[in-house]
Amino acid sequence: MSINWAYGPGEFRILTSADGGNFEEASGWRAAARTEVSYIETVLFDAPRGVKALAVVMRSPMAWGFFGINAISLLAQPGSGMLVSGSEQCFVADGSGVGVSSCLEAIASGSGDEVFSLSPSSQLVSAATGNCVCVVSGGVQMQDCEAAAEAGDGRSIFTLTPSSQLKAKSGYCLSATTAGASAAPCSADGGVTMVTVPELNPAPAARLKDAAALLSAAEARQRTLLQQLKSGLESCKGFIQRNATGAQHIALAALSSRGPAEEASSKIDSEAGVDLAAVKALIAESNAALAAAI
Repeated sequence: MSINWAYGPGEFRILTSADGGNFEEASGWRAAARTEVSYIETVLFDAPRGVKALAVVMRSPMAWGFFGINAISLLAQPGSGMLVSGSEQCFVADGSGVGVSSCLEAIASGSGDEVFSLSPSSQLVSAATGNCVCVVSGGVQMQDCEAAAEAGDGRSIFTLTPSSQLKAKSGYCLSATTAGASAAPCSADGGVTMVTVPELNPAPAARLKDAAALLSAAEARQRTLLQQLKSGLESCKGFIQRNATGAQHIALAALSSRGPAEEASSKIDSEAGVDLAAVKALIAESNAALAAAI
């Protein structure tokens, strides 16, 4: 981390917190190595750390009698993140443009369109497409990273503000409106912030799609077999107790009171093309038909 001292202390130490509440020592007490009132000092930790909050503890005032910091910044390792507006809307890579979508829906799609990373050259790169977010004439778009860098106007260069907003070289911050992604003057209580997420791994989404395809094929086969069973029983003048409506009613009642986890699961099922309520109703109807055949 880099500290720009306005009034350097005689001694200081650094505490960091990964959760914002529990702190541990990252750098022990150290004496001032310089005698100037104001200077810039770099502190290196013994290993990379996940940091959500940081504290600088100072003691032993120097002759000027004050402690003071002009600016402080972390030397952060680039990583993956989601660009979040408020708590509901996220940026997504959308072809040559940048769209705004419900974060839950974006995650449920499994495409990784909502995952971006800051490259070592400070470009904001889409994990799904490999293209870069650019601010051009006040608008936000996706461009080839190399071509954006060669434009020479800093359109794809972003820095993180102290409040984790993404600030373009033009001085504007990324923002989300009902019309979509935009660039607007930076403000302390608005804009898009970068929230750290794990690196994109497409394997689970691929396995989910395979499982969804298998379930859909099994559902179609079961419907065919159920219809054959019904036709056979009717030809034998059998009686089928139809309780599928009740099963659907129960399923819908359960869905109406579902919590956040159920809501997320439902979104994932929908994106995978699976209707679990219909599958459960089919199972109930099949059980009723088999019971009538005994």
